Order: sequence, then structure tokens, then C-alpha cells
Amino acid sequence: MHKRDKQRFQDLLITKEVDLIVVAATSLDSRNLHSFFKDKEHFEMRGKGDSVIYGSPEVPKLFSMSHNSLLMHKDLPSVLRQAISLCRFE
Repeated sequence: MHKRDKQRFQDLLITKEVDLIVVAATSLDSRNLHSFFKDKEHFEMRGKGDSVIYGSPEVPKLFSMSHNSLLMHKDLPSVLRQAISLCRFE
């Protein structure tokens, strides 16, 4: 990630008061992303314990292709529908 992207993401986490980050366990990049978020130097998640977790992507992937998902999030790409579903599932 670029320095600017990291700062924008940190600002987003602070303004939206995020309590949990769910990283889909799909690749080595997922591990790197999980480690990045766990680094307290980069992000403070309001001291809520383990606020960065891995999530299984199978169910969210299936839901993102479902009729209901397409109706609820018709203007979003598949990867964003999966991300929304993953967080809701966890």
C-alpha cells in the first residue's frame, strides 16, 4: 500500500469509528493486510480487544452472487458485495 492510501484508510477508520476489521483469508496478501492492520502503530481501534480478524470467504462469495445480493447492492461490483457479506457474516 502506498503511504497516501494508508493515511486515507486510517482517517476513514477514525471518522467512521470502526470496531472490527474482517480480512478474507484468501491469499498471502491477506496475511500481509492482516499484519498491517494488527500493527497498533498504524491503527488504533479504540481498544476493543482483537479488532482485526480473519473471515472465511466461502459464504460471502456465494451470497454476493445471489439474487438477493444483486437486488440489495445492484450498483456495486462483486468484490464489494463479498466484502459487505463477509462483515455481516462475521
